[in-house]
Amino acid sequence: MGNSPEFTLRVGNATDPQTLDPQLLVDLQQIAIARGLFEGLVILDEETLEPIPAVAERWEISRDGCVYTFFLRQNLRWSDGKPLTATDFTFALQRILSPQLCSPAVELIFPIKNARAYYEGKVSWDAVGVCAIDEHRLQIVLQRPTPHFLSLLAHPAWSPLPQRVVEACGSITQRDSSWTRAGKMVSNGPYRLREWHVGNRVSLEKNPYYRDDLREAPARIIFYSIGDAITEQNAFDGGEIDITATIPPDRVDMLRRNDPESLSEVASLGVFYYMFQCEREPLSNIHLR
Repeated sequence: MGNSPEFTLRVGNATDPQTLDPQLLVDLQQIAIARGLFEGLVILDEETLEPIPAVAERWEISRDGCVYTFFLRQNLRWSDGKPLTATDFTFALQRILSPQLCSPAVELIFPIKNARAYYEGKVSWDAVGVCAIDEHRLQIVLQRPTPHFLSLLAHPAWSPLPQRVVEACGSITQRDSSWTRAGKMVSNGPYRLREWHVGNRVSLEKNPYYRDDLREAPARIIFYSIGDAITEQNAFDGGEIDITATIPPDRVDMLRRNDPESLSEVASLGVFYYMFQCEREPLSNIHLR
């Protein structure tokens, strides 16, 4: 792979993404790509997982813990060079709260004052606790104090969206809108969309207007949709990809012993649930359940 900034990083990404719309993501594979394309007000520190400044360079919190004022960095740009402002966040939040979009991540937005009521059609947008004070200041008012609110903001669902681009491709609540396709997508993350060959790969290239220095970052990242754990593992072993998160459990101990430098183990926070078929034996027995 090398450490030259001109290298291409090849990533095994399991299944093909259903969408690259940051407000419609449903799995980790899609989120991995979206984090390269979009960036919100904060990101999480890689070591501590604490929220740190991203698009917002700083913020102020009211004494009651309900009013957050975010100060955006100066001279922010979209990947097409157009200015990025606080209204790009208000547009994005109004879109994700539109029931017609039916975003799977909409509940992440509900801590905002009247967000749920707006989603349910009970109040107008003016009653929602979101306001662009000016181009560089965004104010968010919460329904009640939410200690983990800043951490929520690191999810791609909170990303700003380029209103002019989304609207140019049809209804803003159209789930299969072409605004997420190569040649049309405009984003604000460290990378921009170069190619999306459905069923094969998603290719990203450096965003020349990104807010930070990318000289040490890969020139390109290619996410391969391999779809089969064994095939992906063989591709990794054969040097066809540089990163895989699909490791058969019985290989982990072997890698720890024989090739520890190629294995990176990190803590991952998540919530999982299981669904049980309770109409069949033995789980139909209420005493067993």
